[in-house]
Amino acid sequence: MSFIRCLDEKQIAALYNNKNIELFNLLKNDILSGVVFPAVRKNQLYFYYKGGCLFKFSNGAFTRDEAYKKYNFGIVALSDYEAAKKQNEIKFTNTKDVIKNVSF
Repeated sequence: MSFIRCLDEKQIAALYNNKNIELFNLLKNDILSGVVFPAVRKNQLYFYYKGGCLFKFSNGAFTRDEAYKKYNFGIVALSDYEAAKKQNEIKFTNTKDVIKNVSF
């Protein structure tokens, strides 16, 4: 069974509303620079960074897997967005700073 890849107009409009626009712009900049990869699913957007899902957009809101938040080692004075990226890096990097083999 293949993925259904679509996003309805209501979801697209929700990306641009006031509560989402700041995070959307940060993600968009990283997508354009090639460090974040977006994936469209059935009425959802997933944003991948360094081996894992950085954020998910569904039902008009961005969410993040709470399990990633435990990877806080040495994260000080970073914005929430940069801290989320750092947590992904820590989760998916081994002790020798090599990205772990990750399958999706």
